[in-house]
Amino acid sequence: MQSVVVQSRLFYQGRPGEIEFEDLLKQRQEFTPAMERESEQIQAIRNQAIYAKPVASQDVSRFAYQHRELFG
Repeated sequence: MQSVVVQSRLFYQGRPGEIEFEDLLKQRQEFTPAMERESEQIQAIRNQAIYAKPVASQDVSRFAYQHRELFG
């Protein structure tokens, strides 16, 4: 979506199809990554991801892996 904004602005400035480094840099400075914006929600999603769930019954042997939370 960000590149559409840049292209639209450039079109109205009479420079269609031209994107300069300064345009990209300005858009990047205005962008906030999801990990910064909603870090707790992203961690909750990762902790409940399919790769973090057991695929077999609980191992109760003396060789059992001690579970640790992946993110958080």
